Amino acid sequence: PYFHLGADECDYTNLFADPSSVQRFKDWGLLPNTFTVQQNPNNYSAQDKATLFNNRGGWSHELYLNYLREMYDFMKTRGKNLIVWEGFGGSSAITELPKDLNVMMFDCVYNAPDVAVDGQGYNVINACWEPLYVIDQHKWSTEQIYSWNIKTFTNFWPTMRSFTPIVVEDKDNVIQGGQVSSWEQPETWQIDS
Repeated sequence: PYFHLGADECDYTNLFADPSSVQRFKDWGLLPNTFTVQQNPNNYSAQDKATLFNNRGGWSHELYLNYLREMYDFMKTRGKNLIVWEGFGGSSAITELPKDLNVMMFDCVYNAPDVAVDGQGYNVINACWEPLYVIDQHKWSTEQIYSWNIKTFTNFWPTMRSFTPIVVEDKDNVIQGGQVSSWEQPETWQIDS
């Protein structure tokens, strides 16, 4: 059995206005005991903002990773396997995420499928945009849909790394499956998409 936590597109803006979050960082030794909680995140200095709110290695990301680890451990005690979206930057020096975490790759930005699949990362579920998203009136041909390969990760946005398809070998059989996603649009668009 699986439990999908979601865990992407997290907004850390108000994290350091929360005394319990700040205390967690103090307990880890990442913040000095003299650190004062600001109720308005805009009151922090530019240097503090760069350190606190960086979602690719800042302290807010560290708390986020710790949350993922705690949820993973909790789900294991319930006999469930945790699934999360790829919206995290990987393990850190403080928080290591287990390799049997199931990560749904959609943009291939936060965790690259070629790294994850080649024995260095997590279990992977391919949920890439092309042709697996039914959204915004993007239409994939029948040929594209039926010729899709679970080992190919593709995005239609030119700024994304997977705009040029990323094809993996999956020698360790970590690709668990794929998912078609459909949301964020009126039902009349979905039928046409």
